[in-house]
Amino acid sequence: MLKRPIYSLRDGIVLPLEGSKKNSFLCENHTPIAVAILEQFEFKFEISNNEFDITKTSSLADNPYATHIIADILLSTKYPTFENPKKRNYDTILNRFSMNPSAVRFLKKYPDKIDEHYFFMNKSKEAVQVIEDMINKKDFSDNLDRLNIYRNPNCVSLIGKIRPIENETFQGLMSICSNPSYDLDIIIEKIIPLLMSSSPLNESIKRIWNFLCLNTSFNFINMRKCFIFSAHADWSNLSSNRSLNAMEYLKHFPSHINWSNLSKNPMAIDILKENKEKIVVQYLFENINAIPLIKSLYSIDEIFDNKNRNILPSLAKNPNAVEIFELWLSQGHSINELSCITKVWLLRNPNALHLFYTWNYEEMKEKNVEFNRELAKWIMDPEWIKRICNRYGCDFINYIQILN
Repeated sequence: MLKRPIYSLRDGIVLPLEGSKKNSFLCENHTPIAVAILEQFEFKFEISNNEFDITKTSSLADNPYATHIIADILLSTKYPTFENPKKRNYDTILNRFSMNPSAVRFLKKYPDKIDEHYFFMNKSKEAVQVIEDMINKKDFSDNLDRLNIYRNPNCVSLIGKIRPIENETFQGLMSICSNPSYDLDIIIEKIIPLLMSSSPLNESIKRIWNFLCLNTSFNFINMRKCFIFSAHADWSNLSSNRSLNAMEYLKHFPSHINWSNLSKNPMAIDILKENKEKIVVQYLFENINAIPLIKSLYSIDEIFDNKNRNILPSLAKNPNAVEIFELWLSQGHSINELSCITKVWLLRNPNALHLFYTWNYEEMKEKNVEFNRELAKWIMDPEWIKRICNRYGCDFINYIQILN
C-alpha cells in the first residue's frame, strides 16, 4: 500500500545542481513535502569514512519534519563524539538540532546529545520544562549560556531564578532587552539614569539601548517626548522593529528612518505607501506583507525585466510572492528562464515547491495496484457481503447491484 504521495520533477525543468546534489537545496526548505522528496530521491545523509556532508545535513537539523533523519545520524556508531565542549561548539548538526522544537523528546531520551548553549534557545514548552529542571540542578549564574535563556521568549519566568535582576551584568541586561516577553519597565528604570549621567555614553549602556530599539514589546509611544531616547536611539534597529508602536514612533522622526530596513519591515506598509519614492525595491521584494504594494507599483513585465533580474532572488525568498511567479509562468514563461540563484531561493521557499515538482499519478496508481486488488477482493467477498446485509437489513441481490 502506498503510504505517501510520489513526486516527480516537472517536465523540462533544470535544477540549479545536477547529479547527487540536485535536490540539496531542499534541505533548507522546512516543509514535510521537501523532506518527503528528499527521502524519495534517496538523498544521502549517511556517514562515509567518518565524515559528514555538514552543509546538507546541518541544514536539516533544525527542520521539525526531519528529526527522524537527524536522530538516526546522531545514534550512528560512526558519529563523532566531542568530549571537549569547545569542540562541540563546532558541531553544527548538534547545535541546530538542539534548537529544534520537534527534537526535544529525542534529546530528553539522549541528554548527552544536548548542546546546552543552543538548547537554551529552544522555544518549545517541553524544552522550557527541561531547561527549568537543568537550572534547578545546576548553578548558571556565572555561566554565559544563561544569556540564551534570557533571550528565549518562553523562558521569562526563569530569569529571576538564575540571577537577581538587580545583580545582573550589562551583558545579561542586553540579552534580557532582546526578549519581547519581558517586562522592560524594570530595565528602563535602571538604564535611563545611567544614560543621563554618562558622557560620553558608556558602550555597554548604548548596546542595551540598541537592543531595546529592536524589541517589539517596548512602548515607544511613551518615549516620544523623551530627549534621552531620541538622542541615543538606534534608528536602524527601530526601522527593523516589527511592532505598530515602533512604526508610530518613526512617523515623528522621518529623517532618521533607515529605508532599507523599513522596506522589508512587514509592519511598515502604511509608511511605505506614503513614501514610495524612498522605497528600496530589493528589500521591498522580501517584505511578506508588501505583495499588494508591489503589484500596484510594478507590472509583471517590469518585475521580470532584465534590469531587475539581480533582485529577483529577493522576491524568490518571499513566501507570499509565489503568486507573482505563478502569474509570470502563466504567461508562457519557464522556470528555466530564471537565474540559478533565483531558482535556489525558490527551492528554499516553503510555498514554491509546486513550481518544480508535481505528483506522479501514474507511479502512484501502479504502486497501488496490488492494494486495490486486495481491497476489492475483500470488499466483494460473499461472506463479507452477507454479514453487511444482515447487519443493516439489506437485500443481498440489491446490495450486489449497488456495488456493480
